[in-house]
Amino acid sequence: MNNITSLTSAYFDRLLPTALGFENTFAALDNASHLLTATSTAFPPVNIIKKDEYNFIIELAIAGYKQDEIEITAERNSLKVTGKKAEEEETRNYLVKGIAGRKFSRQFVLSDTIVVRDASLADGILSIQLENVVPEDQKLRKIEIKKTALLES
Repeated sequence: MNNITSLTSAYFDRLLPTALGFENTFAALDNASHLLTATSTAFPPVNIIKKDEYNFIIELAIAGYKQDEIEITAERNSLKVTGKKAEEEETRNYLVKGIAGRKFSRQFVLSDTIVVRDASLADGILSIQLENVVPEDQKLRKIEIKKTALLES
């Protein structure tokens, strides 16, 4: 993980003079590298699925959590999922309590063109639908080369 941090910090300064307009991208990558090196837990487990070129699904395994115990927030280039179990009375006498009930927070860095479309909770899996909405002017296009007449001296 230290390689990622040193990679981002070391190369950004060298890339900035030749990569025009990428300041926000470099800031997002720098933020992502800090998330990777931060002391964070791997709970809950996550799947990230690429459905097609423009659509993704983030799945979080959150068995035992109810819909009102989960919060999803999206702001700029960040998606954050937090969960906190409601306080329950200790009326049960557990012999083994292996189902996690702790609070959690998972954060994801999103590009400028990723939009959170939907979220659903079924069978202990929280699914968050994402779409990469690339504006037409940012899509690949072919530039026509025009022929010009030579100037006569």
